[in-house]
Amino acid sequence: DSETMQICLQAAETGHLVFSTLHTPSAAESMERMLSMFQPHEKALVQQRLSKTLRAIMSQKLVPTVDGKGRVCALEILNVSPTVAQYIEEGRTGQIYQAIKEGASQWKMQTMNMALDKFVREGKITEEMALDYAGIRSELRQMMRKTDGPITPAAS
Repeated sequence: DSETMQICLQAAETGHLVFSTLHTPSAAESMERMLSMFQPHEKALVQQRLSKTLRAIMSQKLVPTVDGKGRVCALEILNVSPTVAQYIEEGRTGQIYQAIKEGASQWKMQTMNMALDKFVREGKITEEMALDYAGIRSELRQMMRKTDGPITPAAS
């Protein structure tokens, strides 16, 4: 609710480390859920406050392993880079997913599909199971079709 979010924002703004849980399938949807707790006239200020205080959002899915005896934790990781902070402040939450993909190596981010693809390549989960848990199925299918080529040394 908005009252709890206000308390969390105030705590973060005064230097406290705040953790919270939301039942959303992705980092971008977590951001949208947080913003939806406020009235339209409050959103611009909340976006500004979140852009300054939020550090990361992680979204997890526990995916059954190939042997059926356990699960792996697939994580979508959004670290708030300067670009992401700008998107939050401007209310451009629809661009967060692309920012995660583009900031993967520099900002240590990953989409859910990146995590699922990695587990498929490691033989920990099946392609079918990965697709069941995928954010964007067509994107994951394309990722799984790609093969890593040989590493070629840089020219001297």
